[in-house]
Amino acid sequence: QTAWTDVYGRLFDSVSLDWEASNWWTGQITEDEIDLFQRHLWITPPAVLGEALRLEFDDVTNPAGFFDIGGLFIGSTWSPTFNFSRGRSLSLITRDQIEEGPSGRLFGESRTPRRQLSVDYSGLSTPEAYRWFDAGARARTTGLVIFMPDSDHEPTRVRETFPAVFERPPAPRFTYEHAHQVAGVFKEILA
Repeated sequence: QTAWTDVYGRLFDSVSLDWEASNWWTGQITEDEIDLFQRHLWITPPAVLGEALRLEFDDVTNPAGFFDIGGLFIGSTWSPTFNFSRGRSLSLITRDQIEEGPSGRLFGESRTPRRQLSVDYSGLSTPEAYRWFDAGARARTTGLVIFMPDSDHEPTRVRETFPAVFERPPAPRFTYEHAHQVAGVFKEILA
């Protein structure tokens, strides 16, 4: 059993916020900031679980009186011996529709952008490289994958962890044992 946990924990140090900010004391993101991305709650329970899992939600301050759970995924995790190489790329793929009028004026329809995260591994063993290859064979470019760069860092979880698909299946490059490489590009699933 764990303690009650906020869906969105502290993302900002109070000193980085304006004193008048409504979230100065808590450091949590505001409703407007929550709406920047798709809403997900990531729970990393203790390593050993029993036969059942029970989740309780306390949402008494919600004016709607209910909330929608779009999907629930429970799965095991895997991480290679050595973490991904220093540096990862987080980007937004815009989906806005833009038309140009005869005068040159642009008319746009805003759409939710898609996040994309790219990481490179350069210190993989042969079994670890094959594990990435096998993940690509399973998921291909339509199966759900979740990549969590840092499960203990709330700001990273909110921005960089999302249900995704591989942009292309991982293709390991075999060189020397514990020096094999693979690149992973994760594209967000929006709906």
